[in-house]
Amino acid sequence: MSIDEPDMITATREWFTAQEVLAVGSPLLPTSEAQLSRYIRSKGLRNNQSLARRRDGQRGGWEYHLSAWPSDVVNRLLAKEAIRVDALAEQAARSTNPMWHRYEQLTDRQKAECARRLKIINAVHALWRGGVDKPSAVAMVTLKHKISASTYWSWERLTHRVEEKDWLAALAPNHAGRTKTADCHPDAWAFFKADALRLEKPNFSSIYRRLEAVAADEGWQPIPSQKTLVRRFNKEIPVAARTLAREGREAVKKLYPHQTRDRSYMHAMYALNSDGHKFDFFVEGPDGKTHRRVIMVAIQDLFSGMILAHRIGWTEHKHLVRLTIGDVLKNHGIPEKMFLDNGKAFASKDITGGAKSRHRFKIKDEEPDGLLTAMGVEVTFVNPYSGQSKPIERAFRDMCGDIAKHPQFAGAWTGNTIDNKPENYGRRSIPLATVEAIIGEEIDRHNRRAGRRMKQCQGRSFHDTHMASLQSLALPPKRPAPVQQRLWLLAAEHMKANRDNGEIRLLGNRYWTDILADYRGQPVTVRFDPQDLTLPVHVYDRDGRWLCEAPHLEVVRFEDAEQAREHARKRRDYVKAQKRVIDYENTMSIEEVGALYRNSAPTPDDPPAEPQKVHRLATGTGRADVAVWDERAETAFAKSLAKFGSTSAELIPLMPPKDDD
Repeated sequence: MSIDEPDMITATREWFTAQEVLAVGSPLLPTSEAQLSRYIRSKGLRNNQSLARRRDGQRGGWEYHLSAWPSDVVNRLLAKEAIRVDALAEQAARSTNPMWHRYEQLTDRQKAECARRLKIINAVHALWRGGVDKPSAVAMVTLKHKISASTYWSWERLTHRVEEKDWLAALAPNHAGRTKTADCHPDAWAFFKADALRLEKPNFSSIYRRLEAVAADEGWQPIPSQKTLVRRFNKEIPVAARTLAREGREAVKKLYPHQTRDRSYMHAMYALNSDGHKFDFFVEGPDGKTHRRVIMVAIQDLFSGMILAHRIGWTEHKHLVRLTIGDVLKNHGIPEKMFLDNGKAFASKDITGGAKSRHRFKIKDEEPDGLLTAMGVEVTFVNPYSGQSKPIERAFRDMCGDIAKHPQFAGAWTGNTIDNKPENYGRRSIPLATVEAIIGEEIDRHNRRAGRRMKQCQGRSFHDTHMASLQSLALPPKRPAPVQQRLWLLAAEHMKANRDNGEIRLLGNRYWTDILADYRGQPVTVRFDPQDLTLPVHVYDRDGRWLCEAPHLEVVRFEDAEQAREHARKRRDYVKAQKRVIDYENTMSIEEVGALYRNSAPTPDDPPAEPQKVHRLATGTGRADVAVWDERAETAFAKSLAKFGSTSAELIPLMPPKDDD
């Protein structure tokens, strides 16, 4: 057998049956089992124990070593039975063997070196099993691969007392790269962290200058460079903890992935949500002169996304909300559930009186039922400015462009922020009747626009989705009785991790663990089970290092309050964990930092100069460099000052002293 043959790194077996050898179809062997049996007998293979052996198990029979066959047969067998090295690594990653854990931390280049070493060792062992003595086999293989025999023997020593299936991991290079950290005085490091981990977000250059001043005064040595300290700061303190300390709770919450809420299990009129929206354009006031912005209260069907009703008003008040709800009840029927903002207009007793979770006003047992309570609608209050809880806010975002910047409203747009006012701000206002007509037209277009990508729409419009769902219902939504209608009228694979939190999105599924927050926006490799995407995925960095196992983020029912509370609890725990990291890292308080910095201030050598006296310039004297003050000037100044409610006595400290002579 030639030493050019074996690529044994990719082989999991060295022994094959005659049928397996025949199946590779080599032109150097017979084409039938009978002819192959004669070939085996003619070569006397069964008489050589190093080339043939009995098979274990019930089926029995014979199997033959790779070295018993010609080079072409060996290469074909290896090609057919080859298993990629990365597949071996994946299988090993599931093992508890610490060698494989270390192997997973290697780069792709280091893993390739392991494969090269194993290939050379397997080549030597193949020759050795074929009858070549070990030193000669080593000499032949090392000569071909241009390495020294001592290098080979150092590699083989790594495999001693290690099972052959673990040789790949055992051959991992021992070079660990740069691991030394520059020395830094512990108090200096505590000072640096305490000054950096605060909401004022001081830049690192300022922090380092303060550290240098304090270190010189306190004798803190050694102090590494600013870049070294910043690099250590970013390495040792997790990005989530840094974000909480320097940017606040709302910023660190963005590192925790949002919860996906599914609405496809609902049907039309099962659940609605409502909110108010202020348009960014001026409307002509009732007097025809003033410019005011208007409020729209709208109600949306959660299943289809269709806007069912809307009303326009100058302010968001309970009557506007009640009338809008009445339009839905009259024209579409009574929903089973409704999700409302916790604002005063929506939580009014006229609307939700009797609801047990209103969280607004004092709840009394004797209070009358509100409109929705009387209709038997289950009311749920949600957090303000929460797009997950109120999908209607997504529709409002579309209306900011489609309605607020409508061509017929040109010149009336106010800008969406104070800093975004247009040049023609306030030059025009639109009559209220025109505004109501255009808003009605645009909302109808919003409902009938095709190509919606929501799961339940499947390319249809919101309107068509809503009507199709209604037609599929066994019973249509209940309609309020005429007596009830008066209730609302009365005044009573290679991808980038998410740049915000590092989550992985794969084939419509989301995966996340807190480690991924450190790899936001970075390219990663994801390995997953295509037959079950609910299983956790394994994430590797660009160099092939294993990073983490990211669990699947479950999609929950939209109205599942228990899951929502569980998600909120986990996020709170996440934030608390980052707070504990800050508390652990902050071994010096910011007050101590400030005190140490002040104590390091230089002591002036010269006494401070005496303060200059204040002189008031008198006009009409012909000299501008000398202040003149006489009785007439004082009297005239006091009279003028009296008009503003002050007296000359209050200005005595400002007047120049009179000469005694």
